[in-house]
Amino acid sequence: MNRKFKHILFYGTIISTIMIMVCLAMKYNVEDLSFNKEKVSYLPASWLHEKGGQEVPIKLPAVLDIKPGEDLVIKNVLPRELIKRPSLLLRTSHQSIVVYVGQKRIYERGTDERLFQSKAIGSNWNLIELNSEDAGKEITIILNSPYKNYTGGVREIT
Repeated sequence: MNRKFKHILFYGTIISTIMIMVCLAMKYNVEDLSFNKEKVSYLPASWLHEKGGQEVPIKLPAVLDIKPGEDLVIKNVLPRELIKRPSLLLRTSHQSIVVYVGQKRIYERGTDERLFQSKAIGSNWNLIELNSEDAGKEITIILNSPYKNYTGGVREIT
């Protein structure tokens, strides 16, 4: 093959590929290409904060007056009807997390100090799987941080 033919073949392939991509982009809506069609729903922003034996209503996201090393305990009741394969998503920053549904511990992260070289737990997205049978039950989330700057912070829970 001569050099001119190779250039024509090379640039022709690039132009053809670009044209195919443009045609596909025009034909298909990007929103139609999603992997997950399920609706994201937020738990109510109103939670109960347990402190000193009393439960105080709070709205999430919140920053509460908690000392380093002290447990931050929040509670709510899960909706009576849960979607198929329900789960919660909560981001924590330098906080350990333990989650109970009723009396059953269903999730924990950052509580085993043997797994960390320092006190640093890091920032994490916690994906907490639930069961359909958990509908209508009380959920308790316990957060704890050894750091003053990260103690008391609770983000939105989806």
